[in-house]
Amino acid sequence: MMNFNKNSKYDNHFEFANDLFQFAKICLKQNDRISFRMGIGRLYYAFYHKILHENKEILESIKESKNMHAYIFDHNNLPLSYYHQLKTLKRMRQWADYQTDANYLEKTKIDHMLAMCERIFQISIKIKK
Repeated sequence: MMNFNKNSKYDNHFEFANDLFQFAKICLKQNDRISFRMGIGRLYYAFYHKILHENKEILESIKESKNMHAYIFDHNNLPLSYYHQLKTLKRMRQWADYQTDANYLEKTKIDHMLAMCERIFQISIKIKK
């Protein structure tokens, strides 16, 4: 997990998440492929840090690992429709980082996706115990 100290620009994961979210929105409105990929990645990590912030006590017992992202996204109490949206975002982030095809760019309605993510970002995301 990220450490925040007196030399850090951020006091907590939520501040970092909010900046990532705002940057993602800027990227996604650029209408080019590399900005789209950057925006998807930043959007995913915005949710990751928001969930870390809201579940600090529970997640302190889990060591950072390559599976932590999956654990965080699979063990939250989001309503089912939002949960599926976040799972889609996770797949899109993997595509944005590793694939060269353009399949998500053509079929993604960016305004709709941003509106959905905005709604999810506003609600509290708690990990299931």
